[in-house]
Amino acid sequence: HFVMSSEPRPAQCRWWSEINAAKKRARPKIDVKDWSKDGLAEIVDLKLLLKRGRDLDDHKRLVKPVVKDFKTRYIASKRVAVLKEAHSDLDTNRYRIASILKHYGDTRFYLDDEHGASLLFKDFHRYLTSNQDCSPLMIFECDFADRQDSKGFKGGLAQYDVPEYFNGDSLFDGVPNRPPWRWLIVAPKRSGTDLHVDPLSTSAWNTLIEGYKLWAILPPNTTHYDLTKQTKLFASQWFTTIGLKSAQSLPPSHRPKIILQRPGETIFVPAGRYHVVVNLTATVAITENFAVRAHFGDVWATAVLKEPEFCKEWYRHLSQVQPELAKRAGGLPEGIDSGVDVVETAAESQSDDSGFDLL
Repeated sequence: HFVMSSEPRPAQCRWWSEINAAKKRARPKIDVKDWSKDGLAEIVDLKLLLKRGRDLDDHKRLVKPVVKDFKTRYIASKRVAVLKEAHSDLDTNRYRIASILKHYGDTRFYLDDEHGASLLFKDFHRYLTSNQDCSPLMIFECDFADRQDSKGFKGGLAQYDVPEYFNGDSLFDGVPNRPPWRWLIVAPKRSGTDLHVDPLSTSAWNTLIEGYKLWAILPPNTTHYDLTKQTKLFASQWFTTIGLKSAQSLPPSHRPKIILQRPGETIFVPAGRYHVVVNLTATVAITENFAVRAHFGDVWATAVLKEPEFCKEWYRHLSQVQPELAKRAGGLPEGIDSGVDVVETAAESQSDDSGFDLL
C-alpha cells in the first residue's frame, strides 16, 4: 500500500479532500497537518504490543456459562468477563472489511456521534490501508441498520441477535429518543478509544469479528492513575508509556487488566470502569451499551445530570411500563418537567430499603 503524503497525485485529490474534510469535522480543534506530527506510526511497535499483550493477558475465557449465573456473577456484580462463542450465530463473513467494501463501498458511514463526519466506505478503506496518523479515524456508526448496500437493501448489517447474556434486561428498551447505544466499528491499525468511562453508568459488550484489539480495563479504585492527564493521551501512547508498565509495577489490586481480544471473543466491560483500547491491526467489531435494573440508582442519577432531556422521555416510559422504578426515581428534579405526575415523592422513595443509590 502507498503511504499518504502531503501532496497527493491528481487521481487522489477527490478522496484526499474527503478525508481532510472528515478530519476537520471529526476533530475541529486539530489542524489537519498535525494528525501525524508526533510520528507514532513509526514510534509505536504494534507487533511488540501484540506480543506483550499476549504475555500479560491471563484472563480466563468463559465458554457457554449459565446465563442466569453470568448475569449475577458478572453483570450485576460489575466484574470484567471475556466470553468465547457468545456470538457463535453471527454471520461474520457479512461484516468483514472486504465484504463491507464490496457491498457498501458507495455508502456513507459516520465516524462519530457528535460532529456528523462521514465517509464513503471505499474512501475510508483507502485511508485505512495507507494513513500514517497518530490516532486514525474510525468508523463509529450507530445507524448502521439504515445503511444501504449495493443492491439498495437496508438492514443487512443489523441482522444479528444480542448474545443471550446481555439480552432482555436493559433499562432503556423501548424508550423513545434514547442516546446512541450500539455501533459498528471499523478501525485502522493504531487507532483506538482513549481512556474513558462509558456514558450514563452503562455497561457494554464488544464482539470482535476481524483483527486484534488490546484492552486495558482499570480497577474500580483508580487512585494510582492521573485520569486528568491520562485521558488526554492517544490510546497507543497510553499503552506504551503507562499501561504495560502499570500492569507489572503496580500492586496487583491496582493493576489494569490487560486483555488481547481475538476474533470471536466478546468482552464485557462493567459500568463505571475506565478502559482504553488500541487496534493492533485493522478490526471490525459490534458493540452495545446497556443498563440493568441492578444498577438503576447509578444510571438514573447520571442520566439526570448528563441527559436531562432524555430523562423526560425515560421517566414517562417508566411511569407507564415500570412504575416501581419510577417510584424509586422519585420524580424528576425541579426544572425538568416530564409531563406526568410524580409517581411517588422523593422522600418516600429514599426511605426505600432496596439498596439502590437514589437521587
